[in-house]
Amino acid sequence: MKKRKKLIGAIISIIIVLALIAGAVYLIANRDLTANGGFDSFIQNIFHKNKSGNESIYFDVYSESTFATLTDSLAVASDAGISVFNSSGERTATYNTQLRSPHIASGKRSALVWVSGSEEAYLAQLDSITPIKADGPIIGAKMNSEGMFVICAEDSGYKAAATVYDAEGMAVYKWYSGEGYLVDAAISENGQRLIVSTLTDTGARLVSFSLDNETPKGEYSENGALYLETAFLSDSRLCALSEESLRVFSFSLSSPEVYDFSGEYLKNYSFEGSGFAALLLGKHRSGNAARLVTVGTDGREIASVELDKEVLSVTSAGGYIGVAFADNSVTVYNDKLAVVTERSELIGLRSLYVRSDGTAVVVTTTEAFSIGG
Repeated sequence: MKKRKKLIGAIISIIIVLALIAGAVYLIANRDLTANGGFDSFIQNIFHKNKSGNESIYFDVYSESTFATLTDSLAVASDAGISVFNSSGERTATYNTQLRSPHIASGKRSALVWVSGSEEAYLAQLDSITPIKADGPIIGAKMNSEGMFVICAEDSGYKAAATVYDAEGMAVYKWYSGEGYLVDAAISENGQRLIVSTLTDTGARLVSFSLDNETPKGEYSENGALYLETAFLSDSRLCALSEESLRVFSFSLSSPEVYDFSGEYLKNYSFEGSGFAALLLGKHRSGNAARLVTVGTDGREIASVELDKEVLSVTSAGGYIGVAFADNSVTVYNDKLAVVTERSELIGLRSLYVRSDGTAVVVTTTEAFSIGG
């Protein structure tokens, strides 16, 4: 659950789409979603054990930087380029290029970096960074935990195309959108399935595919709707998020289960967990009061907890959710929202990135360090 830059990029793409569709008017409210706190250059390129036994690194912070935590490594993207550091703090790969407001998605052993509207992405692995040429201006991209990724980009002759790549950056599947404007796409964790989300002149449309076949396995349309994001909750269950509900589907996209949160505002969300979606909902658009909700693959609420502090970020991985608060505290929950780890009095807290084993990386204005475990 990665997102401010990601959501802003999606909103910009959607606004362009709406301008091209005659008579279609959809309003997307601005939200403060996850701020991607990040860093550019390390003051000390060394991992060391602090007094609590957790790894820590120190760095200079730049507001336009972002990073991804790999298994025990770090991928760093800033307006100056991309670097990868191993568990000993050694810089193992670097790529110097100008990246304005970069986005980053990660798996266990690699990360994908791109800038909305550019035509090049970068596959960052522990010892290499490889440019990936897209077919046109990039709309968005996603990576699964095993390092397969999909890039949505404009394509001459079509409205757009979604291209799936294997973990080494080789294109293995391509879907062209001729009927609607491509908004989003995602790959299942087993790397065998693809879901694409488009916007037509009547509303939202989802199409699912197996990567060994070009024939759709399922289709679903909703008149007058706009889906902000789609994702796989498991290899056989996927979801589509709007501003008022979360729809959960089987791979055939028939008869979705609907988790309706109309009457509340969507403040944040994360789909990176295994078998659930994490939603931050509030009765008011502004203000600190909110509730954190987990929704399962059956479309039903697993658990809910009331929060009375301003939330900076929400992320998820495995069976865990990490929340960073504006009062310089962090909490890691499991999918039933029982507290796993808490830390407070973290000076200059920026964000928290949870890992699939329940540990997490805390990002402050001067350092990043792991907690839990």
